Amino acid sequence: MIKVFISYSDAHNREDAENLAEVLDSTGRIESILASRVPSHAEGNAEKIARLIDGSHFFISFYTSDGKDNHWVNQELGYAFNHVSQYGLKIIPIYENRDDFKGFLTSQSHNFYSGFLLGDDRMKCFEEIKKYLVDEYKHPIILDVAERQANSLTLLLTNLSPKIISQGRIDIVVPKGIEPINHGTTLAQTRLCPAGHIPNELYVESSFKERMEETQSNSIPEPLRYKFDRVDNIEIKRVTLFLKDIYGSNDYELGWVFKWDKSPKKYKEFDFGVYLTIPLFGTTFYQGTISFSSLNGAKLENKDAPAAKVRIRLGAK
Repeated sequence: MIKVFISYSDAHNREDAENLAEVLDSTGRIESILASRVPSHAEGNAEKIARLIDGSHFFISFYTSDGKDNHWVNQELGYAFNHVSQYGLKIIPIYENRDDFKGFLTSQSHNFYSGFLLGDDRMKCFEEIKKYLVDEYKHPIILDVAERQANSLTLLLTNLSPKIISQGRIDIVVPKGIEPINHGTTLAQTRLCPAGHIPNELYVESSFKERMEETQSNSIPEPLRYKFDRVDNIEIKRVTLFLKDIYGSNDYELGWVFKWDKSPKKYKEFDFGVYLTIPLFGTTFYQGTISFSSLNGAKLENKDAPAAKVRIRLGAK
């Protein structure tokens, strides 16, 4: 979910801010955060407003000719600017006259968008903002098939952002009878590392195993079940890997071997699901296929489209 904090003058732009929030929320992918949804702009709420900005991906300011002198608009903008370098927050001004831009809004940082002109056609402006946010905001982690060996799958995990992303998880959902075994992770390519960090593997949460915590289940969490199509109501096994640190701008290889678990080998392939959950960014879904009769039969494709289903199936010979 894309979280967007909307800053505005209550006296001059409240209706505009509420209309913008309605347009953004209609996508189902954006959560608008309005100060009016917090109790009135009182000194005791400053900390709460700061926390809301902390948890946002974008900061939109109605920096209009009437609103630009509002002390809350300026204080919230200053607080947001402090988060540009720390957290990658992106600031988007809505203006009526670009000559009103002063101070922080003259920054040349790539985290400042040039802004949107609030003309007579308000809704057109708000629709353009919606399109920009959806196009601009991308999940920072992607998965792909890196290579293929017999009865195995190597996932290529890429962190597209420059930041360390922590506390993620990967769930693999397979038909019952298939045993997925994790063979560890290795660094495939280093493009950028934070100072002092030269990772040689993807670290995962320590538990009873040295470098990973893995759990198994025979069900899918209730909020995610709608996404899966269990062909013929097939029973499943779900293996969860809890990730610790995914270093920014790096590629990792996660090796998995799939074996039969006390089941007759009467199937030549199976379809399975992979979903990746990252704090703040939510869950992305993938459809996988493994063929036991081919050395290059592994496939993985993104299934994030709202109507797309992830199929869990055993394919007979």
